[in-house]
Amino acid sequence: MFMSRFERNNRLGRKFKRAGSGGHYRSSASSSGKGLQKIISENYTKYHQSLGLSQRTLGERAILIGLSLISAFIGLLIVVSFFISFTLPSVGRAERLLNAESTVFFDRDGKVLYTVYADENRENIPAEEIPDILRNATVAIEDDQFFKHKGFDLGGILKAVLSEFGIGSPRGGSTITQQFIKNGFLSSERTYTRKIKEMILSVRLEKKYTKDQILTMYLNKIPYGGTAYGVQRASETFFDKDAKDLTLAEAVVLASLPKAPSYYSPYGSHKYTRLNKEFSVEELADRKIKNIGDLYETEYTYGLIGKVETLADGSTLYLPGRVDEVLKRMEDLKYISEEEKLAARNETHNLEFLPPKSSIKAPHFVFYVKEQLEKEYGKELVETGGLKVYTTIDGDLQQFAEDAISKQTVTNLASYKASNMALTTMDAKTGEILAMVGSSNYFDPEIDGAVNIATSLRQPGSSFKPIVYAAAFLEGYGAGTVLFDVPTSIGPNRPNNYDGSFWGPLTIRRALAQSRNIPAIKSYFLAGQQEKIIDLAAKMGISTLDYRIDYGWPLALGTGEVKMIDMVEAFGVFANLGDHVESKSILRVEDAKGKVLVDNTDKVETEEGVLDDQVAFIISDILSDAENNLGPRLTLPGRKAAVKTGTSNKEISETEILPSNLWTIGYTPQIITAVWAGNSNGEAMGPSASGYGAAAPVWQSVMTEAHKDLPAEWLAQPKGVTSVQVSKLSGKLPGKYTPEGLIVADLFPSYGVPNETDDTLAVLTVDDRNNKLPNQYCPEDHVKELTFWNPKSIKPGFMNWDAEILEWYGGLKDMPEEEKAKINLAVPDGITIGNWFEEESELCKKEFAEDAPTVDLSSYNGQEVPRGKVDIEPDFEARAGVDRIEYYINDAFQFRSVEAPYTGNVRISPALKNGKTVVLKVKVFDTNGYSGTAEATLVVGEGNTYTERSEEEDFGEVSIDLSNTDLDDIDSESSIVID
Repeated sequence: MFMSRFERNNRLGRKFKRAGSGGHYRSSASSSGKGLQKIISENYTKYHQSLGLSQRTLGERAILIGLSLISAFIGLLIVVSFFISFTLPSVGRAERLLNAESTVFFDRDGKVLYTVYADENRENIPAEEIPDILRNATVAIEDDQFFKHKGFDLGGILKAVLSEFGIGSPRGGSTITQQFIKNGFLSSERTYTRKIKEMILSVRLEKKYTKDQILTMYLNKIPYGGTAYGVQRASETFFDKDAKDLTLAEAVVLASLPKAPSYYSPYGSHKYTRLNKEFSVEELADRKIKNIGDLYETEYTYGLIGKVETLADGSTLYLPGRVDEVLKRMEDLKYISEEEKLAARNETHNLEFLPPKSSIKAPHFVFYVKEQLEKEYGKELVETGGLKVYTTIDGDLQQFAEDAISKQTVTNLASYKASNMALTTMDAKTGEILAMVGSSNYFDPEIDGAVNIATSLRQPGSSFKPIVYAAAFLEGYGAGTVLFDVPTSIGPNRPNNYDGSFWGPLTIRRALAQSRNIPAIKSYFLAGQQEKIIDLAAKMGISTLDYRIDYGWPLALGTGEVKMIDMVEAFGVFANLGDHVESKSILRVEDAKGKVLVDNTDKVETEEGVLDDQVAFIISDILSDAENNLGPRLTLPGRKAAVKTGTSNKEISETEILPSNLWTIGYTPQIITAVWAGNSNGEAMGPSASGYGAAAPVWQSVMTEAHKDLPAEWLAQPKGVTSVQVSKLSGKLPGKYTPEGLIVADLFPSYGVPNETDDTLAVLTVDDRNNKLPNQYCPEDHVKELTFWNPKSIKPGFMNWDAEILEWYGGLKDMPEEEKAKINLAVPDGITIGNWFEEESELCKKEFAEDAPTVDLSSYNGQEVPRGKVDIEPDFEARAGVDRIEYYINDAFQFRSVEAPYTGNVRISPALKNGKTVVLKVKVFDTNGYSGTAEATLVVGEGNTYTERSEEEDFGEVSIDLSNTDLDDIDSESSIVID
């Protein structure tokens, strides 16, 4: 049965946690199955009586039956063990087991990436040179019953068996003796038979050697990570000293490593326990986080050494690491005092490790593969088993990506204060990882270079938005759906766009391509909010979002922490039209004898239909739309590509928010690449930093290189995807009044095709003062035919969206025209924004009309006037009071007077011939909006107030309006040059 990656990761997480419990078997090795059954029954009866119960419930009876069956099973194992014991090798010369064969990692073309054991120079040391503090630390964390058992812990085995049946808490791990036997005498197979062999040989080893001898052989054999085998080599590798000179803190660090050397390596991604989430002050007040127990498992990553984190409210939180676990066990077992524990813990925080020495290629990827193999086969086999591991990595592309990142990091540091980068490239069809660069420099501790960002938790910012919109499309929306990018309140919060502006109505196509925040937040609600979005993300491969965390609407902006490798898989779902192809890093694994342990060469793990193919295509069509995306860095030469940038922000203070994670993720049907830029410690960057500026250049160059030998391909449009013409003002079908320029064709899934006609537009004759219907008394100047647009949200009545739209448009009246010009469709030409009214205008009254102003210009009719400026003093009457008087020459506006005595002036063109006439018009407006008009004919004459300018005078530029003048009327003697 197919197991989703999300389920498998959870199961692996439980398994890993179980393996790290530090518990050990404690029952006598000589107990028989029958004796065990009796002990279990007696203990269960005591437990039952302690609860004060007189009768067993059905559930309790079922448990007893289960325990009986398990006991019988153990008894059977004892019988089987008797026969197996005759086939086992001798443990007589166990000292000779301190040898190993090299495990080699190759790229996909057979070139060596790393030889695990190549640089190892084991130095076995006698028992007296291994300090007690290291012995005690190892026993405390690996096998605290070591000096009591006879080779294995039967009580621990019973608990492990019960946990497999869902009874009790998970339990795992072997005794130190069993670990030595498993690594030295037996194969890596995980079977009950091998476990029985391991137990028998452990008993024999305990009879042959003393506890001190076994512990010494164990400490000289086990791997501590990389090329460090045995305590002496580990001491030299990490601390440049002999094992006998180790401090308590250093000994505890070494004792912490054998459980998972790759995972806990001080050169790796988990040197420190760290927070995966940046908590807001509000969250901290609500959650009351005081210690690590108050966090969800997804909110932190457990590491080798503990770390103090400073939270947003100024408080501190200590996150313990595995060294704290070892120290606590040592204190519990009375190996050290509390004072010694605290002193050693403080010392671990300041330990300095020697720089790693290795010729490894693609180090983050190699250790990523190594860690996977260790989980499956155990660390000893991977470290010393002589395996040949053929990986998926493309060595040439890997080197190209490393070079591109190295170069861009220099630019980013100078321009954006970003010191680190990471990248993952995957074959979209097979899931094979072709390149993985976990940091700009693996060997640079200043940037925590050993931390693999590709597998670390980071906020994805806007690169998460395609998943949010995909969830909304599943609810019946499409690329042409219109969402309003206007100020929006969500409770006490008022989110903003990255540039602080708002663009009005936007199709989802443009909103997603331009990465607008407000439409994305609204899509979060259209999609069904957090649970549905996390459901979809999990199906697409994102395993780290936690249902218990209240992300809320900020999830739409990428505040939930994710892994880059998971994001690559998720975008692969779009590239594969809805099918989830799981990433893989291993092609084939052979053991030292050539036996094939793993063969993934032609294996592709695919879960079909995790996302509707129509939705996957529409999202891809939007992300590949070069006309709407953010710029040329998001394109590839000669082929179509879908790509999304992302920038997450960090609140520095109440007034300052700066970028903290920069992303670019994009794909073709063949290749997917994700690029991250930022600082490993989460430190914010400069205000101009963005995914487009810092990550996109590497994305473009690596994707171009990866496709250089591939034909251009794009996705086939699935059946059902429909192109529909919609109004850009509503997202509905165009209505009779929808302007031609506001109609656009866009894509919808078959179940989201619009069927409603735009009802937000109407053309009416109204009194333009209040948009109400006029009557016979309305002033002609205010009776106009207007196109009205009453904007409505895609979900009328939801939250406060409609009111907020109208509120924003009302505020635009006072916005400067140059600011309005920057807003997309904020005020469409020729359209009046707001609702219209069907009642009659109360401003149109008979008495107002009867008291309309009058004006008399009879005294000016036929009057000769000079060229140039002429003052006009009309006779007028306005019973309701004068609002303004306007003056015109040949219908061209000349002057407006708004203060008593309301005289005006007009200008007669100096170019007109004597005797020519012009028409003077004066309009008087009263306070009720009514007007009166009069006209008079003026004659151009000579010998008047107009004077010719002297040669010394300079009037500057003179603007002469000749639009209403016949050129034949111009005086030919006038020194006017007409150009």
